[in-house]
Amino acid sequence: MFTMSISIRRVTVVLGAHNVSAEEDTQNRIAGASVLVHEDYNDTSFQNDLALIKLSEPATLNEYIQVVKLPARADADEKYVDDTTTGIGYVTVSVLSLSDCGEYYNDYVNNILYVTENYVCTSGCKKRGTCNGDSGGPLIHDGTQIGIVSIGTKLCELCSPSIYTNLGRYLDWIEDNSDVVIS
Repeated sequence: MFTMSISIRRVTVVLGAHNVSAEEDTQNRIAGASVLVHEDYNDTSFQNDLALIKLSEPATLNEYIQVVKLPARADADEKYVDDTTTGIGYVTVSVLSLSDCGEYYNDYVNNILYVTENYVCTSGCKKRGTCNGDSGGPLIHDGTQIGIVSIGTKLCELCSPSIYTNLGRYLDWIEDNSDVVIS
């Protein structure tokens, strides 16, 4: 089994942001008290690319800061293929099959599978793909966050598929490691 140690000394969570690089009236910055990286994270294939941040204080909810809705257990195995979703930057993108996405990314020569059932892939065409710096961004389907930007390519402007960690595959882990109750 692959093991690794990740050390994160300090993290600040920016809530209610449209531009994290700018000070905005909508923002609330809260220090992270701790970060829990999935214990089976693999930094070669990027499997189990998920972490939880415990805030040092509760977030104040308002029109810009809300609790995200996660998939229900009944939807944990949903593939969303050909469905329309909303990605980072509020762009509308189509979900691709994992086999099509895997043909683009998987390294069959070296037996490294980047695209597995742990992911959701979307089309990156028409400059709607994820780019460097988008990691951790949401993938939303009908008001539910189904994915988190995970891996991709530096060729994000060239119609490359975008890969998101499939949150439906991690509902037990999220519930076991947080105060979230999943229905």
